[in-house]
Amino acid sequence: VQAQQADNVRLYNKELKPWKGASKVFTPAILNATTIFKHYGASSTYKWLTFVEDVDICMPPTADTSDYRLYYSGQATPRKTNWTLASAGAGPYPNDYLEMGVPAPTAAPSVAATAGTSSTADTRAYVYTYVSTFGSIKEESAPSPASALVTITTSQSVNVTGLPASAPPGKYNITHVRIYRTIAGDSTGSNYAFVTELAIGTTSYNDDLKAIQLGAALDTIGWLPPPSTLKGLVAMAGGVLAGFVGNTIYFSQPYFPHAWPLRYAMTVPYQIIGLGSMGTSLVVMTERFPYVISGNVPGSMSMEQVPVPQPCVSKRSIVAAQTGVMYASPEGIMQIAPGSAGVISKPLFRRIEWQDYSPSTMVSAIFDSVYFSFFTSPTQGNRAMVLSPDDTPALSFFLAQATHCHVDIKESRFYFLNSQDGCIYEA
Repeated sequence: VQAQQADNVRLYNKELKPWKGASKVFTPAILNATTIFKHYGASSTYKWLTFVEDVDICMPPTADTSDYRLYYSGQATPRKTNWTLASAGAGPYPNDYLEMGVPAPTAAPSVAATAGTSSTADTRAYVYTYVSTFGSIKEESAPSPASALVTITTSQSVNVTGLPASAPPGKYNITHVRIYRTIAGDSTGSNYAFVTELAIGTTSYNDDLKAIQLGAALDTIGWLPPPSTLKGLVAMAGGVLAGFVGNTIYFSQPYFPHAWPLRYAMTVPYQIIGLGSMGTSLVVMTERFPYVISGNVPGSMSMEQVPVPQPCVSKRSIVAAQTGVMYASPEGIMQIAPGSAGVISKPLFRRIEWQDYSPSTMVSAIFDSVYFSFFTSPTQGNRAMVLSPDDTPALSFFLAQATHCHVDIKESRFYFLNSQDGCIYEA
């Protein structure tokens, strides 16, 4: 007997077994949730995070064994949260957040030399930065405008005034300011060294430090917050986060997800639909051609157009797999891998057949090396396509309706948000 269609049957890993029924695991308090995420805290405790919006969530690019931080885009602004903020109260979760970036001060400090005389003079300028406390880490802004130059002798000190009396408005949790001054002998006036850190609200400081007592150089020049409408957040190798607005891709400073220097931005000719990470490469899906941006360090990356005109028709169909980045195109499941690109579902569907599955509705995930893609089709019903992306892809269908799916990497579990009852099920 030769079957034409397999429903709820496992056809991969050389198996011919029924797919177990999905089990309900959680009922969200939000009735119209669109995105789900299983957020772990200490000792494998967890909370289900639910969002009305299409949200993209990234783990922190630095070691985190106590805060359990997350960075995400897709709501009104790019945001960050941790276990303490997210899990407070009775839910729905996340209960609270901070803005992802740290704004720079807009006013320059004032400076004045104290009384004193000496034959040796030093001319310097001052700046300060904001410091946001986010759990156990501190994230620093770009510097303020520079103060006027002040010339002092070795017997004099400098009164730095005009520091902010309070934190700027917004959910930043700015707790401190850091003062920096130019380094003696720097003819350009562009190099600053650390002077001190003060609690926010301390409006003045007397600097009597000698040059040898100064701290590290200021390295946050150009560290802007991410654009307020940033979306499509993904994590790349090397501690870099990436997102987009319109046809522009933005990159974070490596290992500093709150800082997004404008000099790292790159543009493509077409509207971006979504992003996919592939090691040190970023795949950019657009309304026309895909692009691959490669490189280890933002600011020195190269971009290449993939010579296959396959636009992405569903942002939520984009997944990063071991074999490359996959997404729904008008002709089938497109896969972009190192050195290759093509529609891997061609052995299964002609273009006209593929359109019957309403690819613009597809919501996808990779689990157990298999591509799951939930769709809502007037002709093929509401279910999930289960595709094994090998040389001769095996195809079956999983009878379920979903608006989002989530892979729990920690425990290797696959969940989906059922579009009928709004509950979370484990497949």
